[in-house]
Amino acid sequence: MHRILGLGWNEWASIIVIISTIFGAFSYTGKSMLKRYVKEPMDGIRDDLQKSHKMQQKNIDALEKREAQQDKLLDQHDKMLLKHDLKINNLEEKYK
Repeated sequence: MHRILGLGWNEWASIIVIISTIFGAFSYTGKSMLKRYVKEPMDGIRDDLQKSHKMQQKNIDALEKREAQQDKLLDQHDKMLLKHDLKINNLEEKYK
């Protein structure tokens, strides 16, 4: 009555403990291998990507600043061109 497949409860408990220990060891080994060969290299890649992103952001900021400066220069040149055009028109009208 206390036997299943010819084994007693204590034998089944021993088998379950052995199987659990083996699966636990495989699980721990697998976890440590994943940590060593997947997580740690990915952390390095993540750090490199963050550095790259920061550098790109600095470059973008510098380009936006330069663009603003160039826009100011363009506006100044536009104003100068309009003044010169106005002066030329005034001179043309004056000497007609």
